[in-house]
Amino acid sequence: MKFISEKQASSILKVALGTGADFAELFLEHTIDNSLRMVSGEVASADTSITHGASVRILQGTQEVFGYVNDWSVTSLKALAKKLRSAIKSPNRVEVEEFKKEEKRDIINPVKLPHKVSNKAKVSLLNKATKAAKGYSKEVSQVMGSLTD
Repeated sequence: MKFISEKQASSILKVALGTGADFAELFLEHTIDNSLRMVSGEVASADTSITHGASVRILQGTQEVFGYVNDWSVTSLKALAKKLRSAIKSPNRVEVEEFKKEEKRDIINPVKLPHKVSNKAKVSLLNKATKAAKGYSKEVSQVMGSLTD
């Protein structure tokens, strides 16, 4: 997945701030979610969803405008910023601060990334959980489990 460069992001923010807004931000997202659901030892559903898009938000005093697009191209994002800024009325002032590098912190260090685990292995894990739950008591007649990554 190719993200935009700092230079491109800065040029988009300059367009957003083109009417003198106090603040503008750019957000890009590409997320893949996988989900398995099992009922009584049978796979009931297996779903994958992809969230992909970008948004621009502009603030001026108490005014806020927000918009989003599915296209990450610089042309599309500049067009969105230009359209949004037309709702902000203030003196023309454009100042984009330098991007600050933050050190990446690995909060969780997984042994294996979820998208690298096969559905067969995930179903096997859900089956183990089903057996454990049913083995807990004879009163357990149905087990529903789901795994989402």
